[in-house]
Amino acid sequence: MPFFKKGAGMKRLLIAAVFVIVSAQALAAQDYHYWTHQYGSKSALMGGAVRAGVDDTSAGYYNPARLAFISNESLSASASLYQVDVLSVENGAGTGTDLRSQQARIVPLLASGILLLKAAPRHAFGFNIVARQYWSVFGTARRSDDVDIIPEARSPGMERYVGQFKFRGSLNEFWAGLSYAYRFDDHFAIGATHYAALRLQDQDVAFVTRAVNVGNFDMFGADNIADVGYYNVRMLWKVGFSADLGDFKAAATLTTASLNMFGSGSVGRNVTFINLDNDNDGTGDSFVADDRQENMQTQFRSPWAFGIGIEYKFRSNTRLTTDMEWFLPVGRYSVMVPKDKNFLVGVPFDLSTRNQLRVDDVRRGCFNVGIGLEQQFVPAVSGTWSLRFDQSTRNEPEGEVLELGIASWNLVHVTTGVVIRSAKNEFSLGVQISIGTGKAFQAVDFSRPREDNLLVGTPGRAEQSYLSFAIIAGYTFYI
Repeated sequence: MPFFKKGAGMKRLLIAAVFVIVSAQALAAQDYHYWTHQYGSKSALMGGAVRAGVDDTSAGYYNPARLAFISNESLSASASLYQVDVLSVENGAGTGTDLRSQQARIVPLLASGILLLKAAPRHAFGFNIVARQYWSVFGTARRSDDVDIIPEARSPGMERYVGQFKFRGSLNEFWAGLSYAYRFDDHFAIGATHYAALRLQDQDVAFVTRAVNVGNFDMFGADNIADVGYYNVRMLWKVGFSADLGDFKAAATLTTASLNMFGSGSVGRNVTFINLDNDNDGTGDSFVADDRQENMQTQFRSPWAFGIGIEYKFRSNTRLTTDMEWFLPVGRYSVMVPKDKNFLVGVPFDLSTRNQLRVDDVRRGCFNVGIGLEQQFVPAVSGTWSLRFDQSTRNEPEGEVLELGIASWNLVHVTTGVVIRSAKNEFSLGVQISIGTGKAFQAVDFSRPREDNLLVGTPGRAEQSYLSFAIIAGYTFYI
């Protein structure tokens, strides 16, 4: 069998297959953004630009020191976000074949509360649960056409070509924190929140190609399928400082890198070749590479982050706020590392599963900025406007690894709404529009199929566009 005489060539072919499936992930959503969601009845409408003057229980997340300035005990079951996402990748599966995904979902952003003790008026305790990441995406593409792919000597005439691509991914991450704050006097306070974070992520990527000779029905093709799923639990801390000088307020926060605790995950992968000539020797080869490993230990790393915020209240009852946060890079690391096995099925040639199934992550740093404005119309009603820039931190890992997500576009979020207050309640309602554009590698290229590349072409660059429309509703109850 010729296969055993050209092991090096077949290994190069499998490495090429790795590249294809790594690049076939261009439909992921906000897995590489840190400011996608904001939290709290009013804070979400202000775009999260509330670090300096947040005055509800979402302070446990934005700046725990601000809890010490809250005088009314409150329990907030806010806010929920009702969101529709539209993602388009022009020519994402080759020239003339776009990739699109449309998703509608409800995001439970925040539940939080505060406890104040009369015997210790300078101390405050709180809790908060936030949906730090919450998204899903699904996309497909298909091409069916008569194309002359296989050389005449092996397949005379045209072949009926079919290429199919499918991507599905989801990411849910929840933070649950306990907060403590201490106020030194009427103007200065410090606070801290200890978080436990649960991350759940899974992703399936698959493309299937077939070329069938229209005369003698000889078949050629390839499958390239991978699925990854894991959970991870880690902990981190957020420390805050607040200066309240009346109409002027300032704040600074530090969020620590996370400390890994435990987790488990699985990775599966199948690469099948059917009668394909990779090394141009005139002979087709067929083989299967397959493995699945479960119950692997996992880790996930989130970055150090430094934030500052300023707020000023004008005499016209206008509140202007600004927030900035710097997220440090996260160096390359392995989310999961499989055991070393032979990836090839039934063939005595060693191609390491450790390289083919390893899942890596790496993130560059980013600097996000947000601006918020609140105008009080009457004592019980205010209007809000906000603008925030949400930079992508995607940084592709090098080498033969699988990568989770590929959101490479920067986002701009615009929010407006209204806040209505009474003695015991605060209700907020608003809308948010998010826009993102950028370039990324094509998921797969069906427009230029080649026999020596799994019957697909070499992916190039594709234009991405993202549009999201959301309704934000929040409610705070004062005890």
